[in-house]
Amino acid sequence: MYFFGYGCSLIAGAASFRTAWGIQFIPAVILMAGLPFLPRSPRWLAKVGRTDEAIKTLTAIQAGGNVDDPLVVAEWEEILTVLAAEREAQPGWRKFIYKGMWR
Repeated sequence: MYFFGYGCSLIAGAASFRTAWGIQFIPAVILMAGLPFLPRSPRWLAKVGRTDEAIKTLTAIQAGGNVDDPLVVAEWEEILTVLAAEREAQPGWRKFIYKGMWR
């Protein structure tokens, strides 16, 4: 996009930034059209309590459906550990001041 922006800067008048915006709009539309076809995040599914669906999605992404794959087991344990740590942490910005980077 840098080169498109640079190339459009050589156009005189308001058409320069409008052309750059129009070119940048094309990948955004393609990404937005593809979003419904992406699987849900296994981390989000685990966070909302849909563990069976989370494991199924994780195995489909990582191991082609093999639940016993070591990579799937390790990542699932990591997801559970991180979610447990988030539940125990203080809400909001206070966690950074009281037990965070200042001590």
